[in-house]
Amino acid sequence: MKDNKSPLPVLFNSHTHTSGSCQPRELKAGQIWLANGRYIHISELGKKLVHFRMLKTPTQKSAAVDVTSKQELLAHLEKFSAELFQASPEAQADV
Repeated sequence: MKDNKSPLPVLFNSHTHTSGSCQPRELKAGQIWLANGRYIHISELGKKLVHFRMLKTPTQKSAAVDVTSKQELLAHLEKFSAELFQASPEAQADV
């Protein structure tokens, strides 16, 4: 029997504040997430797919680019209680 899944899971349900920082509910290009001791840099973001790089340090310059669905990446971030390490450049410019 096939499960009926929602189109996209919410990144963090109603608990938007964890350890004193506010967690965003959407992915944006340029964000860096810290999950399970690894940094996940969002390179490009499409309607359904995400191009990302897994980094050992946030300043690492070269890494292979991987592609996955938004749904899978959001599930991974939620599973490992990911925290936003660096906001997207557009968000930083607005501040």
